[in-house]
Amino acid sequence: MESTQINANAGIEKSSFTCDQCDLSYRRREHLKRHQATHTTERTHVCHQCKIAFHRSDVLGRHLKTCTGKKARTSTALKRACQPCAKSKRACDGTQPKCSSCSKKGICCVYPSASNDVSCNGPEALPDANSGFESYWSNPSLNDFAYAFGGSIDGWGNAIPDELSLSPTNNGLSLEFLERFTRTHGLIASFDCLSEPERVPGRNFFAAKIRAQHSDRPTREDPLKAKSEEIVGLVEEVVTFKSRNSPLLLSWSPQLQASCHFFFSPDNIRLYLEMFWAFWHPNVNFLHRPTFDAISAKAVLVAAMVVMGASVSPNSSDRECAKIWLTCVEEIVFQDDDFCRDDEEVLHSFPSRARLQALQAAYIVCLYLNWEGSDLSKRRIRRFRFSTIVAVARDIGINHAKHTLSPPDDFTSFSWHDFVIREELIRLFLWIFLLDTAFVIFNNLPPRMAIKEMQMQLASSEACFQAASKDECFHQLQVGAVNLKHTLSSLCERLCSESMPRTLLTPLADLGPLNLFALTSALHSLSFQIQQCFGYDKQMTPIRTALDNWILIWQTYSDHYANKERHCPLFDKTLEPEVMWKRVGFSRYACEYWTLAKLIVDRISFSAFLKDTTQQEQSAGESQDSLLEKYDDTSMKQVNDLITEFQRVII
Repeated sequence: MESTQINANAGIEKSSFTCDQCDLSYRRREHLKRHQATHTTERTHVCHQCKIAFHRSDVLGRHLKTCTGKKARTSTALKRACQPCAKSKRACDGTQPKCSSCSKKGICCVYPSASNDVSCNGPEALPDANSGFESYWSNPSLNDFAYAFGGSIDGWGNAIPDELSLSPTNNGLSLEFLERFTRTHGLIASFDCLSEPERVPGRNFFAAKIRAQHSDRPTREDPLKAKSEEIVGLVEEVVTFKSRNSPLLLSWSPQLQASCHFFFSPDNIRLYLEMFWAFWHPNVNFLHRPTFDAISAKAVLVAAMVVMGASVSPNSSDRECAKIWLTCVEEIVFQDDDFCRDDEEVLHSFPSRARLQALQAAYIVCLYLNWEGSDLSKRRIRRFRFSTIVAVARDIGINHAKHTLSPPDDFTSFSWHDFVIREELIRLFLWIFLLDTAFVIFNNLPPRMAIKEMQMQLASSEACFQAASKDECFHQLQVGAVNLKHTLSSLCERLCSESMPRTLLTPLADLGPLNLFALTSALHSLSFQIQQCFGYDKQMTPIRTALDNWILIWQTYSDHYANKERHCPLFDKTLEPEVMWKRVGFSRYACEYWTLAKLIVDRISFSAFLKDTTQQEQSAGESQDSLLEKYDDTSMKQVNDLITEFQRVII
């Protein structure tokens, strides 16, 4: 930022025409005259087709090339109920982005667009990416750019045509979730783990259920007793025989042993696993609950899930106890034999269930330490542990994350067991990729995974993954079958190549929130890599094309699929503790990731345009500033500052 300001000052010193209101200087009188017009509210250049007014004639000229002759719709003052409340004929308080009723139930909350006649069948069904909304972002006035990035940001917001509605519901212009996500700390505050009034009854319900089912059984006869002892033995080993440079500071003692036995006792394992499923699982859903068995699962996976479940408990003592064992479980997971194997026998072969569970455990450890650990733990996870996870994923082979038949031909040939393992692998690799892009977005860290290597299928619908039986899963696969042969890599390439035909919008929208979340996150990764090039603004065209395509797909999903049972299984259902795990997690905020990507790409263009217009020449060997100053930043403050700045524009 400092170098940008120095360059700006250098350009001003060479200029001879200065604005008497804001002190911006220009070399040519006509540039100054055009700039001074932006200090007035009068817009003298009016489109004769749609009557939208602009400050500048060149902006009007560009608008005329895409104008459809229809005036942008203004937002209506009529209060509208969200679609779930309207369908159930219940009162809706209209709270955005989620009404109180939908928030309590944990279901998708979608508001209707300004017009009730929106349909995905006709030419007017979806917004034209080259009209209205796009016109503003592509053609703001020079003064608005200067104020947005040099002085006051108010001018940027004033560039929006008065007739254009910018409601968060209609155009996705909301950063409420991401602002909170980058401002707060901890899993509960950052992710969608339900409110405390919802988690407290849930914990009480699970505790009562466990007492009723297992109170009469002696501890020595408990089927989870062996698993409990195995976990305690692993913890004792890593604490007693610390590896070189081990982050562990604990010393094994009778008191610590008793504490470990208590935390990983059979009943606590059951309780914390229930809270893992109900409170955490919807956020990162790569484990298959209907077939999960704590007795037969790897001890390291059960231990990681137990610590995660305790970390999102409404009980403060549970959370404090979990912090004691964070690093211990990290050590036993990353020293596990199945996780560390690199012999030729396992390289690039389809993973065994044990190897898959070891990788799942490692991912869970990365999550809770990155959000619950110290700054030292966060750096260790970001720089070393996650790099190991990516390496193991490559050893397994990302191209193995595919179903053999999609959808299956007939019921007799359908193997539910095979489907579950492959779907878990697909989702795990998706979430590894998403954590990689999260480090790019929030920590300004170069990506470890390339888009080109993501030769894997996309995830099946939630209804398929949550099906409790082979029959139900097969039925959901047939009902919600999306006949797409795309891999994540090929679909990203397709988004960037050209405008999406409307015939493809519907099947892509039916991919669901997780897959669409992965696609918009991929655009952040691509944008970061392009920013590292010289003259990168000229290389942003594919990203802009992808952004235009993605928002059309998302709007189709929001209007027609968001409340379908295959994508939102709890739609119009009461949120009971036993079904909390079926909620849609924070992937439903994918549109905010799109908004952030859109604003970042446009700000890059604004900066380049400002430099060209004011003819500020950079000195030899000096490159254009990065949008975020610090790389590999543990704190998310610089991202939060950027989002807060963007929010002032949106509001």
